[in-house]
Amino acid sequence: MDVDLNQIFLILSKISYVSVSEIEAGTDIFEDLDVDSLGIVELFVALQKNFDIQLTPTLYTREDIRTPLLIQALLHTAKSA
Repeated sequence: MDVDLNQIFLILSKISYVSVSEIEAGTDIFEDLDVDSLGIVELFVALQKNFDIQLTPTLYTREDIRTPLLIQALLHTAKSA
């Protein structure tokens, strides 16, 4: 199954209250969207629910999930594991 960036944009929009139209593949979720530690928990819960995948948040650093494109790559890797 392909991981659609638009789905990631929607999740990030709900967490950050930033319009989907303002989120791009290279948007920094920490600097541009002000996602904090609670937002990261929400992000992982939403990713697991929306993509039917198990993720262990402690295995990832901020750099691993800094942009929607990196999140997409992480999901591709997790799905193929």
